[in-house]
Amino acid sequence: MLAGKIRTSIGALRMVESDHERMLQLLNRALLSSRHTRFATLVLASARRVEDGVAVRVTCGGHPPPLVVRTDGTVERTATRGTLIGAVESVRATGTELVLAPGETCLLYSDGITDAVGGLTGTELYGSERLEQALAGCAGLPAEAVVERVQMLAEQWLSSNRRDDMAVVAITAPMTPITPPVSNAAAVDIQAAQNPYDS
Repeated sequence: MLAGKIRTSIGALRMVESDHERMLQLLNRALLSSRHTRFATLVLASARRVEDGVAVRVTCGGHPPPLVVRTDGTVERTATRGTLIGAVESVRATGTELVLAPGETCLLYSDGITDAVGGLTGTELYGSERLEQALAGCAGLPAEAVVERVQMLAEQWLSSNRRDDMAVVAITAPMTPITPPVSNAAAVDIQAAQNPYDS
C-alpha cells in the first residue's frame, strides 16, 4: 500500500518538479505529514537519449546505489547517496549523472537482492560482490536479459522461501545510433526492463 502511494506521489511530482533532490524532499514531507509512520527507500532515475548513448540521472533515498555495466564488463558503483524517505525531517540526497554507451546498462536493485540469505551454508548473504561478478558477465546483454539473470541468481541463492522484496530494473542504451527525428516528436527507444516481482 505504501509503495502504491509513493508511486502515485512521484507520478504527480514529476508534473511539477524535475529535480530529483527536490522531489525527494517533497515526498519526504508528504510521508511525514501522513498518518502512517512508515518510511521507504527508493531510487529515482531519469533517462534521455543523447548523441553518444543514453544520459541517466540517478538519486538514492536510502537505497543501494545503482551499478553500471560497461561494454568491457567493468562494473561501477554510481556516486549517489541519500537518507531514508519518511523517517526524518530533513532529507539529504546527492544525485549523479552518467552516460551509457550503446549496450551499457545501469542496474537499479533493492537490498532484497544483496541481502538474500542462502548459499552452501544457508546463512550467507548474496552480497554486493557476487552481484557485481554476475553483472560483469552481462556486458552487452539487453535489459530484459540482465534483469532475468540477476533475478535468477538471487532466487537460486535463497536457502528457503523466506525472502525480502527483490526489485530489479535495468536501463540499457540501445545499440543503434541516434537519428534525427522525422517530426517534432522524437521517439525514445531506451530499453528498460524490470522484474515481475517489483512491488
